[in-house]
Amino acid sequence: MERMPAANFSLRLKRLLDRLAENRALLVILLLALSVRLWCIAFGLPDIEHGDESEVVNHAVRFGSGDLNPHRFQYGSLFQYLLFIFYSLYFLISYAAGTAASVHRFAVNFVQDPTVFYLIARSLSAVLGTATVALTYLMGKALKNRETGLAAALFLAVSFNHAVHSHYCTVDIAVTFLFSASAYASLRIFQQDGFRPYAAAGLLAGLALATKFNGIIAAVTLLAAHFLKQGSGHFYRRCASKKLWAGIAAIFFGHVVACPFFYFDLNTALSEVAELKAFHAATGLTLFTYLQGFIKEYWGIPLGAICLLGFLRSAATRSRERLTLFVTAAAVLLFAAQYKYAEAKYIVYSFPVFAVLGGLFFIECCGRLNRVYAAAIMLVLLIHPLYMICAWDYEHAQKSINHEAREWIEASIKTNSKILLDNIGNEGPKLENAPDQLQEQYQRALQHKLLKADYLKLKLETKPKIYYRVYQVDSADGSRRDDYLAYRLWQDTEEIGRPPGYYREKGFDYIMVTDRYFSQMARGFNLIKEFKRGTKGIRIYKIS
Repeated sequence: MERMPAANFSLRLKRLLDRLAENRALLVILLLALSVRLWCIAFGLPDIEHGDESEVVNHAVRFGSGDLNPHRFQYGSLFQYLLFIFYSLYFLISYAAGTAASVHRFAVNFVQDPTVFYLIARSLSAVLGTATVALTYLMGKALKNRETGLAAALFLAVSFNHAVHSHYCTVDIAVTFLFSASAYASLRIFQQDGFRPYAAAGLLAGLALATKFNGIIAAVTLLAAHFLKQGSGHFYRRCASKKLWAGIAAIFFGHVVACPFFYFDLNTALSEVAELKAFHAATGLTLFTYLQGFIKEYWGIPLGAICLLGFLRSAATRSRERLTLFVTAAAVLLFAAQYKYAEAKYIVYSFPVFAVLGGLFFIECCGRLNRVYAAAIMLVLLIHPLYMICAWDYEHAQKSINHEAREWIEASIKTNSKILLDNIGNEGPKLENAPDQLQEQYQRALQHKLLKADYLKLKLETKPKIYYRVYQVDSADGSRRDDYLAYRLWQDTEEIGRPPGYYREKGFDYIMVTDRYFSQMARGFNLIKEFKRGTKGIRIYKIS
C-alpha cells in the first residue's frame, strides 16, 4: 500500500485544524443554543401547560393504530409523521427490552404516563431549534460574510421566544427550521444558475407548509429572489421562467408528499381552514403590537431593537439578497398582523431572517471598532435575553402550581368527590376521572364519532387509585367553534358563577378555579386552600 507523503499529511492536518479553528466560534454558539434549549426540557411533566403539545403528540401516537389520517388539519402532518417515526423506534426498543409486549400495551403505557413521549418530542424541537441557529449562520454568511453569520447565529441562539418555544413539542420550531432552510436555498439562487436552488427552495417551502399553514410565506422568498435576480428584464419573460415554475411545482409536490390527507380529506381540511380563519379574524391590524413585542419581550432588550432596526435599514438597501430577506420578514409581519391574536409564536418562524438582518446591522455599526469595544457592545446586547431565558428555565424547573395543587387534593380530598374544576387550556390541576364517569364519556365520544374515543378507551385500562367525579367549567372563551363543540360532546361540564345553593343541589363537594374566575366566587363559598405563584393562582372551595 502506497503511503501518503509526510508533507501531504501535514498539509491536510493543518487544513483540518484551520477549519476547526475557523468554526470554533460557531460550535460554541451551537453548544450555547442547545444548552438553553435542553435545560429544563422535562418541566411540568407528565402534565402539560401548552395545549398544542397534546394535539401534536396524541396524533403522532395515534398513527400507530394504522390510520395515518390526522383528521385534524389546524397543523400540517409532517412534524407528526416525523414524531411517529421516533415513537416507532422507541416502541422497537421497548419491545426488545420487554417493557411493551404489544402495540396496544405501548399505547396504554402512553396514556398512563406520557412523560417519555413528550421528552422525545421536546428534544426533537430543541435539536431543530439548534439546527436553525446553524442555518441562520449560513444565511448570514451567504448574505455578507462569516462575521455576519456568526452575529446572526448568536442573536438567534439567545432569542428569548425562540429558546422558549424550542422547549415545546409544537410545530412552531419545526416550521421555523424548514422556513429558514427554504430561505437559505432561495438566497443560493443569486449565487447559482440552474434548477437546483429553485427546486430546493420550493420543496422546502412545501415541507414548511406541510408543517404549519404559515410556512407558505417561504414562497415569498423564492419569488422575491427570482424577480430581484432577473433585474430589469421583461416581466412576462420572468414570469414564464421554467426555473420559477419548477420551484412552484416543488412547493406543491412537497406539500402533497408530507401532508397527503389534506387532499384525500379535502372537505374536512378546507372546513378547518375556514374555522381557523374565522377564529383568528380581526377588525384591524395588530402590526404595532408585534413591533412593540420585538423591543420588549420577544427577543430581550436591546437585542430585539437591533434586529428591528436591521429590518428597517434593509428597506433602503441596494443589495438584492438583503432586500429579499426584507421582503420575507415584511410578508410575515403583514400576514400575522391581519389576525387578532398577536403572539410571538405566530411570527417566530421569521426570527432567523430578523437575526440575519440584525446581525448585518450590528456588523455595519460595530465592525470597524476595536474588537474589545465590539465585544463589550455584543455583551450588552446579550445580557437581557440570557437573563430572561435563565429566569424562565429556573421558574419552570420548580414544581408547577398545578402539580402542587394536585398533590394536595389527592392527599386531602377523599376519592370519588364531585368537583367542578377550571382546567381550560391546562391552566388548572389535572385530576383523574372516576371509572364509571370515564365509561360514560367514552360512550358519548363513540356515539358522536370523536377521535377522543380511542384515547378514552385506553384510559379505561389504566385504573387509577385516586379519582374524582370531575366536571369542567363550561366556557367557550378562546376556543374555536369546532373545538368547543367536540369538547362539550364528550366532557361533563357545568357553568361557573352561580350561588352556593345551586352547586349544593347539584351534589358538588368542591369548586376549584384559577385566578380568571376568582371574582365569580361570591360570599357563601368556603375557601379551604389557595396556591399562588407570580401572577398565577388556584383556589379550592368546599361546598358546605
